[in-house]
Parts: sequence; C-alpha cells; structure tokens
Amino acid sequence: MRRTPSDHPVPGAATTRKVGHYAVCTLAGMTLTAFEWSLEIRTDFVDGTGHGDIWDVPVPLKYSWTARVRGYFDTANNPYTHLYNAQASGSPPPDITAINFIAYKDDIPSSIVFQGAGFVTRASWTVPDSMLEQEVEMRGTGTPTTIT
Repeated sequence: MRRTPSDHPVPGAATTRKVGHYAVCTLAGMTLTAFEWSLEIRTDFVDGTGHGDIWDVPVPLKYSWTARVRGYFDTANNPYTHLYNAQASGSPPPDITAINFIAYKDDIPSSIVFQGAGFVTRASWTVPDSMLEQEVEMRGTGTPTTIT
C-alpha cells in the first residue's frame, strides 16, 4: 500500500489511533486489524524431461501456501505477539500447534476469501514513521478449507 502524507500518524500520537486502509483477518480465533495481508500459493515441480526432449516437461508434485499479515500495534486490539505467547506458555512449553488463518475481502469480517491451518514461522516489529508496525508470517499445513 502506498501511503500519502495524510496517512502518517502525528509523532507521539496515541497507540490506539488507526491510519490508512484496513483489512481484517483472523489468526487462532483472534481478529487482527491490519493494513495488509497477503497469501501465496505455490506448486513444486520435478523435471520430467526425457532424453531427446527439446521442451521442458514439468511434473507437478505438491502445493503449498504461505500468508503474511501486517498492521499497526494497537493496544485496543490483539497484538500479534499474543500468537507466540499462546504457543510458548507453560512449563515446559508445548509443541507448536497449527492455527487457523481466515482472510476476508475487506475490512468487515463477512466474506471469506481464504481459510486454512498453518504454523507461525516468523514475527517482526518495525518502527517506520514513528509508529510501531507488527508483522507475522505463517506456513500452511494441508489443504485449505476455503479458497474463493
């Protein structure tokens, strides 16, 4: 998303201030406000080209998907770190379990575009434009339950 000067928060603004256009997704049953989510579905191939072939013969093997969610840290909503805190709580910490990812077409959680289970693989925090942004990535496990 390309931001304009009017999208930038005022330095020192309250952490509950929202700017920009929003999308909504749900991870592990928690609704996360975001300014961006993305989904990528990939296909792995093996080379089926035989001796004497002059054209490539790709043979599809399997599909996989990854998702990424980015948004501003907002104390009035669930921080993305909660996804890791829920996984790492307990002594000893439990095994990592798959969580459900639901992506909606706009900022109202009504029309599901994609839904599937996966593992959180990475989380990061950055502070561009004087406001904390959070990001989480996940890798899908198995077949998605919904693809619109």
